Amino acid sequence: MGRISITFNQPVVFDPYRVNRDMGSFVLIDRNTRGTKGSGLIEAAEEEAAERPVSAVRGQNRSEWRTVR
Repeated sequence: MGRISITFNQPVVFDPYRVNRDMGSFVLIDRNTRGTKGSGLIEAAEEEAAERPVSAVRGQNRSEWRTVR
């Protein structure tokens, strides 16, 4: 067990694990062998996350997605 930092070359949508277990967890797959190499959970983005409402209507139980570049 440990703490790591991952950098992506394109935006990634997620929710912190404490908010949504499905959108806040991940599995690392080896692209050559297609074997599972690891798994983890997302606590937060290191940089300021861009939060945008899904619709113009706020406060009606709408999800807000976080993207990290």
